[in-house]
Amino acid sequence: MTEQPPKTALPDNSSDPIRVMVVGESANVSGLVYDILESDRSINVVTRAPNGTAAFIRLKRSVVDVVVFDIGMPKTDGIKTLPKFFEAEDDIMIVMISTLTFSNVKLSMEGLLAGAADYLAIPM
Repeated sequence: MTEQPPKTALPDNSSDPIRVMVVGESANVSGLVYDILESDRSINVVTRAPNGTAAFIRLKRSVVDVVVFDIGMPKTDGIKTLPKFFEAEDDIMIVMISTLTFSNVKLSMEGLLAGAADYLAIPM
């Protein structure tokens, strides 16, 4: 895996909300993330996707600044999806979410090395 620098710059126009895509198989977790993000007036969740494959398709159809996704999705996990996101949108910011299991901590570190800006632990 080629190391990529993390994408950490957001749009300069502070009057426009940050456009976010939320990706996750768990309706409970993605719903919670959606609710938290939408409660901030400076953030607009513009689309949601149930897995990495659907997220990549929606990325082509939506203007997105930040993608927040669960890295442990079985259909197309976040680590496999990261290069596709960066190929499609070289200035996109990726924030991974994950449960705190040993395997997902390892995936989180791989994602950071692949260019993700950060990761957040979610409760199980």
